[in-house]
Amino acid sequence: MIDRLIGRLKEQQLLAAKSALEQPPSPDANVQYMYGQRIGYYAGLQKALDLIDSILKDQDRRDDLL
Repeated sequence: MIDRLIGRLKEQQLLAAKSALEQPPSPDANVQYMYGQRIGYYAGLQKALDLIDSILKDQDRRDDLL
């Protein structure tokens, strides 16, 4: 289950990065805002991956102590 969750999050990161590269902003768009929005979404997905990794490492440490 966890592997599927991690896989989906990584898949979403890849799709977000590809989408950002494939869809350049329109001439009248606020480029800084769009860049920040896309970077923030990607970073949020990375934060979720980091939290899952941290939880799994903590669980492994607790299991090793038992």
